[in-house]
Amino acid sequence: MDKPIARGLLHEHGALLILLTAVLDIALIILLFFFTLHANNMALQGHYALALCNTLALFITLTTSASFYRVRRTSPLRQEIAQLLAFWLLAISSLAAFLFFFDSILIIDPSILRVWSVITPALLVLSRLILRGTSRFLRIHDSNFRN
Repeated sequence: MDKPIARGLLHEHGALLILLTAVLDIALIILLFFFTLHANNMALQGHYALALCNTLALFITLTTSASFYRVRRTSPLRQEIAQLLAFWLLAISSLAAFLFFFDSILIIDPSILRVWSVITPALLVLSRLILRGTSRFLRIHDSNFRN
């Protein structure tokens, strides 16, 4: 009788890992926005919440429509990081354009947006490096949990 092909735990739970990666990105974006506000002694006001929601919605739409969140064991890390940075740049550029057109209505401190737009992609990339490094470490040390 043929022995079934062993599938690793990482492979079996790929959908959960993809979901957790997306949730991690969203959580980082939100937490870094609040951190930036707090560091500048600003409270979350309606126009700041609108800016956050606008950027987050566009980022989620872009990543979802491009099927960005998927198992990436064999895809190059540079490609993933380049895509991530491109999606972030599009989302934050859209926010900047939105604020430019509604400047008289929405008054948002530009320094907050500058800081947030720089630290967020840096930490998103760092999270990718940690996730990929952990996955590689588990594979190298035969901890991919194959039966």
